[in-house]
Amino acid sequence: MNFLTPQEGMALLISFGVVIIASVWFRTHQEHHAEGFLVADRKVGVWQGAFSIAVSWVWAPAIFICSMQAYNLGLPGIFWFTFPNILCFFVFAPVALRLRKLMPNGYTLPEFIALRFKGNKSTHLAFLAIFFGYQLGAIIINALAGGTLLAAVSGLNIDTAIIGMSLIALAYSLISGMKASVFTDVIQMLMILGLGVLLVPWVISESGGIGTVLNGLGGVTGEYNSLFDPWIAFTMGIPMTISLIAGPIGDQQFFQRAMSVKRENVLKVFIYGGLLFGLVPIILSLLGFVGADLVQQGMINVEDPQIVGVYVIAHLLPKIALSAFVLMAF
Repeated sequence: MNFLTPQEGMALLISFGVVIIASVWFRTHQEHHAEGFLVADRKVGVWQGAFSIAVSWVWAPAIFICSMQAYNLGLPGIFWFTFPNILCFFVFAPVALRLRKLMPNGYTLPEFIALRFKGNKSTHLAFLAIFFGYQLGAIIINALAGGTLLAAVSGLNIDTAIIGMSLIALAYSLISGMKASVFTDVIQMLMILGLGVLLVPWVISESGGIGTVLNGLGGVTGEYNSLFDPWIAFTMGIPMTISLIAGPIGDQQFFQRAMSVKRENVLKVFIYGGLLFGLVPIILSLLGFVGADLVQQGMINVEDPQIVGVYVIAHLLPKIALSAFVLMAF
């Protein structure tokens, strides 16, 4: 179901690319030395770092999953998505402090592994294989998710959407590396929180008020009202917690930001970053609860739960609001 035209989808993509690349060019300028390009001279401040690591963990699918979990699995579904994601920041914080102490001038995780195992090539190569696989997966997942959303809501060719998003990220990264990433991260996190704070209360108001949210807390079937539902905990919650705690250990974005912030701010950056991240699923889950109630009332038909937030916004708000929501996934 297309809510925007392909032309509108392309205009949205191009506008986003032009604004973000121009902002990076004028704000950070080109970076020519490794220390600046790779770790922003190790001078990233507390709030810049916190916003950067928080939005770096908000992968594009999370924009959908927050609402989907609330829609499908109600209160326990969104709890077990949100809690372990925040927890992984807190668990990684002392790891980041230790890494910064052991290798204060480092750049990458494979570099640390080579140092830790005294240059053992087999160990280094084994970790490189895992490392590059993880990073490639992150790129593919984010580009595919964002491109799929744009294609789904506008009918824009999916290859065009995916390639366009990838080229935009590559273009601004090549200008000033880590400085560009941190700068755009702050912009993107402010966009996500700002649009979320604007759109979600608007949706709740148009749907009939907070009662709509409360009616949808059990999910679309109405059966998941207990925060610690044992079925959800053992089939999804605990396994997800284990995998998410382990995830940052192999993720260069966590390591590189740990190396980019001022050393005395490392702990604060990851604690604040985790709390900032938590705001995103909490806010966006409300769209899923509203969607669950609207479906129960027969007011909308959600064909694909993954984009329930899109259905809700398209049903209740004008097209400009839907365009803003799509930008959140970018």
